[in-house]
Amino acid sequence: MLKNVLFLLFFTPLSITAVRAQDFYDISTIQEIKIYFTQTDWNNLLVTAAQSTTEPYTVCQKVVINGVTFDSVGVKYKGNSTFNATRKKNPWHIELNHVKSQDYQGYKDIKLANMFSDPSCVREALSYDLMQPYTDLPRANFARVWVNDALVGLYTNTEAVTKTFCKKHFPSSGDNIFVKCTPPSLMGGSGGASSLAYLGIDSTLYYRSYEMYSDYGWKQLIHLCDTLNNKPATDIEKILDIDHTLWMLAFNILYVNLDSYTGSFTQNYYLWRDDNQRFNPIIWDLNMSFGAFPGGVAGGGGPGSALDSLAMAKISPFTHESNSAKPLISKLLSNERFRKMYIAHLRTMTNEAFKSGKYRTRGEAMRQIIDAAVQADPNNLSTYALFKTNFYYGSTSTSGGPGGPLGANAPGIVTLVENKIKYLDTLAVMKAVPPAVSNITSTPNVKLNDSVWVTAKVTGNTTNGVLIGFRLKTTNNFKRAEMFDDGLHQDGVANDGTFGIGFKLVNSAMDYYIWAENANAGIFAPERSEHEYYHINATISAGDVVINELMASNSTTAKDPKDQYDDWIELYNKSTAAVDLSGWYISDNPDNIDKWKFPQGTTIPANGYLIVWADEDSSQNTATSFHANFKLSAAGETVILSDKNKTIVDQVTFGAQKTDISFARRPNGTGNFVLQTPTFNINNNTGTTGTEDIFSEKDLQIFPNPVHTEGVTVRLISDKNLDVKVFNTLGQVIYQGKIWNQSQIETHNWQRGMYIVKIGNLSKKLIVQ
Repeated sequence: MLKNVLFLLFFTPLSITAVRAQDFYDISTIQEIKIYFTQTDWNNLLVTAAQSTTEPYTVCQKVVINGVTFDSVGVKYKGNSTFNATRKKNPWHIELNHVKSQDYQGYKDIKLANMFSDPSCVREALSYDLMQPYTDLPRANFARVWVNDALVGLYTNTEAVTKTFCKKHFPSSGDNIFVKCTPPSLMGGSGGASSLAYLGIDSTLYYRSYEMYSDYGWKQLIHLCDTLNNKPATDIEKILDIDHTLWMLAFNILYVNLDSYTGSFTQNYYLWRDDNQRFNPIIWDLNMSFGAFPGGVAGGGGPGSALDSLAMAKISPFTHESNSAKPLISKLLSNERFRKMYIAHLRTMTNEAFKSGKYRTRGEAMRQIIDAAVQADPNNLSTYALFKTNFYYGSTSTSGGPGGPLGANAPGIVTLVENKIKYLDTLAVMKAVPPAVSNITSTPNVKLNDSVWVTAKVTGNTTNGVLIGFRLKTTNNFKRAEMFDDGLHQDGVANDGTFGIGFKLVNSAMDYYIWAENANAGIFAPERSEHEYYHINATISAGDVVINELMASNSTTAKDPKDQYDDWIELYNKSTAAVDLSGWYISDNPDNIDKWKFPQGTTIPANGYLIVWADEDSSQNTATSFHANFKLSAAGETVILSDKNKTIVDQVTFGAQKTDISFARRPNGTGNFVLQTPTFNINNNTGTTGTEDIFSEKDLQIFPNPVHTEGVTVRLISDKNLDVKVFNTLGQVIYQGKIWNQSQIETHNWQRGMYIVKIGNLSKKLIVQ
């Protein structure tokens, strides 16, 4: 089955009135954002802050987004060349949670760009839209912005690249390295370029070129630079997502995005280091793509200088291949396989986005949506007349200085793209014919821990080999292995053009793609790999994953990562292999069973547990912490677990619940539900059912913990002689005794590991070392 991540949008011309039910970045709607200040000199405050080195936020009275009001919001002007102290339409950064925790549809940071140097007004939104099928990057649409009920103008509303964004798209535990690759003080070479050049081991040498958005990471960033510049290209793959990088570099060339790593200033991207210890580049700041930044690809430059439209179209795909000052390009393109993969990505985007006419259809639809808003914009940095023509043609004006519209000399998007297509069609590397890949099959109805065979028919001189890119867990990196045409790998007869390879399906799913190359060219199948891939699901027996325990009234039992006592639902995997929950659903509404969807990459280990916090705070979701968009009712309701086909896997209906008493299966994973003391994320058999003494968590003390061989002291102040039990992780009782205030338990003959000490309603972990 093809894992289709194609970003399909169907444009319907709408009025400029916002549709509240739509997603905040729905491309077919214009958002309405109204900012209110009590300060009469609000603009001076913002300008002064923007001109300082710290850029502090100004707290406004309120911000109203599509009719939803947020008070005490942090706002500031942002941007380098896009900001100007005398400009009436400056770009905004709105931080909804600057003073208190609040968000709009899960978004806390709002970035609004003022369409600087873009008379077409669609360059940024169109670029982000067309790139969605190929890599992980923000979404964008349009917003009208008002201040104190006075219209400021039409803006591009671009999804912010924040830690929340990165955790959504990349395997992330939360404490990940996050780098902004734009010089923090000055633009371009004078302020230091974000080129990933190796400057030595002194981290201070990198401060003028990068901003560290995480608490640590300079050492790892320097290691990346060192590897990129001084080690073989194959070593880079271990610490850098090569595929993301190649898509970014191909995008910069195809879309003539010169205010980028490829351009003269070598900037405008982010790096996020995922849980697999690899840096992932993220494209950012596309307002001057499609040639609106004519600074060129060499040194110097800036708006108003250097390349004309035809010269931009003829920028070679191999620009900087010998430029050691841009090692991300020169080092990767020096590797023959990476070079062919880069051209394969460039060919795919050219065919799908440009030659198909998709760019024109999407762009014209966006223009129709915003036409009235552009015409009504009182502070348009260009003119409505240029808006009407610039999507198609460039202006003959070479102005753009004082008194002239910004971007007046920007090339027409259609003219530039058609010239780009003609130029690429003349290049031998683009005309080279890659192998053809067809008849891709995998073993049907495969079960957990069974062998799965993948085969593919490949024709067209494959002397350079056929590879499979595969991962047995969605959060893992893709690895590559050779496929065989030897008659020994379920591939038919030797040398018949069918290639095969086998795997043991140790998890419930597997992702894969095919790479085939000859001496001149290579091809992916599917062509959007690694962002799109084929997917195999193991046949899972009904009931392998169950709703195992829940708590609808939590005041002291367990805290989520924000130290909040929220409702929670525990799932348990009874099988002997990990199960991929990507695309599964959990809900508290039988009429809406797909209410909350598990993020891509979610797995539950063999005989393991997974907690879903029912706290209506999906913005907290990470690769290891899951937060549904509903809460549980202590009065009782139904919880439903469904697979990706919306087939109900398990459901439980419960009545009125007591605070800090859970509703759990006894025996663990298989039994009926009972009220008992909670066994959060552990075997339910360690809990106690029925009425009993209720103690506070702080009343129970266990020391020393961890313990070695000297024994452990358990203390619980009580006027009763209470039972104390110790369970291993299998739920087996390995110690049972009595306690009155304090008891000593010998541990010298216990195996190392984790145990659960249980007294009354209390359970605490004990580690034996």
